[in-house]
Amino acid sequence: MDDIYGIRRANLLALIDEIKARKPAAREQDVASELDLGASHYSQIKSGKAIGDDVARKIETAMGLE
Repeated sequence: MDDIYGIRRANLLALIDEIKARKPAAREQDVASELDLGASHYSQIKSGKAIGDDVARKIETAMGLE
């Protein structure tokens, strides 16, 4: 079973897919902006950096999730 970081990563990748499905022309910086993340931080997370509590909450707030 995945730990919390693996679950967060899977959820983030699903959100990214959802954003790109809604906005096919979205660039990486557009996706980062929609998630309320800086482009560099977004890139680090996509490359494997763990998603901590603060960043998880920030993404949830930006996407209107609980």
